[in-house]
Amino acid sequence: MNKEKLILKLNEDLANEYTHMHFYLQSSFLVEGTYLDEVSEWLVKHATSEFLHVQQFAKMIVGLGGIPLHRHHPFPDLTDPHQIFLHAEHLEA
Repeated sequence: MNKEKLILKLNEDLANEYTHMHFYLQSSFLVEGTYLDEVSEWLVKHATSEFLHVQQFAKMIVGLGGIPLHRHHPFPDLTDPHQIFLHAEHLEA
């Protein structure tokens, strides 16, 4: 694999990490229900973890001489904790 293809592949992975980060962050704002604070805190922790992944991929891309793209895939705006957890499981699979 040449450097350009590697940068392209890393940018695809970066888009997935951005998607995860944005989903967790957005869900932490929208979540509703009895355990709102606990679920929101859990989501923020996961968003922070995904941010570290974004940072790692971006640094690898820059190190290879590329430009990290800042895009993510669409995801639903969910408010129900159960649906949020199911979608998070889908994203991480």
